[in-house]
Amino acid sequence: MRRRQTTASTRLSVRSRRVLSHASRPSTPRVTPCVRYRIGAAMNKAQYEASKILDPNWYPTYKQHIDALYAQAIELNSCLFVLEKVVAFPFRLFAIGETTFWTLTINSFFQASVLCAWRIAVDSDGDVLTLRSFKNELVQNVHDSVAKAELTAELKRIHFDLRLKAIATKITELRHRVFAHFQPSFLLVAKGKTPNQVPQITLSDLHKVRDAVNDLIQLLGFDTGYLFLPVDYDPAVQHPANVDPRPDIVRLLDGLAKASPIMHMPEGEPVVWPYRRELMSAPELAVYNEYRRRFGLAEVV
Repeated sequence: MRRRQTTASTRLSVRSRRVLSHASRPSTPRVTPCVRYRIGAAMNKAQYEASKILDPNWYPTYKQHIDALYAQAIELNSCLFVLEKVVAFPFRLFAIGETTFWTLTINSFFQASVLCAWRIAVDSDGDVLTLRSFKNELVQNVHDSVAKAELTAELKRIHFDLRLKAIATKITELRHRVFAHFQPSFLLVAKGKTPNQVPQITLSDLHKVRDAVNDLIQLLGFDTGYLFLPVDYDPAVQHPANVDPRPDIVRLLDGLAKASPIMHMPEGEPVVWPYRRELMSAPELAVYNEYRRRFGLAEVV
């Protein structure tokens, strides 16, 4: 099935605009039929319409809940997108001085990512809406026996719970003991006691949660396919020729690099440049030249 081309001018459905507006998130297109389901092969999900295979009395709840969970998935994907860009930026290479703002940015987006991952995929307290509770309720409300059998088989194959098992414990501890509640035992040495170790969560861990979340939402959307980044962040979006396609965070970081005296040192300070060049490793020089090409400057050796 051919993918429908997505552009920055793609119109959102009324349903999509309502959900994203309610969640205060940037506009994001929902594309039908499914176009980004990366795992499923056993179930031809595009042939099933949720309105036809679900209990009609529960269908309004289905629409409300999957829209809410989808908005949370956009938030998780967007936070990680920004976090990845900032973490990867070579602050040291461009001799950026005070980086307090960027340190706060990294910490804030990391915390937001962990909290969102916990909220959508890990939380198990009482009557809360998570992907796990939604998945279980949805299966109970599929009245089409063939669709239910295929859905159950596909859920087993993507093993959402198993993929999160090892990470969920770390996310829960970090959320409960550091982010939501401040427990000194995780930070300070008590009298004669070894401090508890703060759980270590990496970007790779959060990527695994993100991918599991995206895969499950794609599956549970049946004939609807989802894009998980805002229009201005999604690389699949084709922008008009007169529009800068770079996401806002990339434009900000590019501005730092371009304004750095290191960027223009070969031309502006040719006497000093050889000494600065000696301090660069081969990988750093490759990154440096990548930015120079980006700004229309000649590569250096």
